[in-house]
Amino acid sequence: SSEEKVSLGALGQYLRRTDSGFSPKNYGHASLLNMLKTYKQLVVSQDSHGHWVKLAERKRSASGGDAGS
Repeated sequence: SSEEKVSLGALGQYLRRTDSGFSPKNYGHASLLNMLKTYKQLVVSQDSHGHWVKLAERKRSASGGDAGS
């Protein structure tokens, strides 16, 4: 479902577990939130419980199929 989302905190913890040297600063960003906002494939939202990240809905091509498949 397009409503599947992950909290920003959980994503940050996952990234640090999989790469202990991970830092948004290594990619020129002050924070993970700022870094994620630069990816058009992601949607970042906020509610009373914090920030959330989910995949943006994919656009279908005019022919109805995905390119390269």
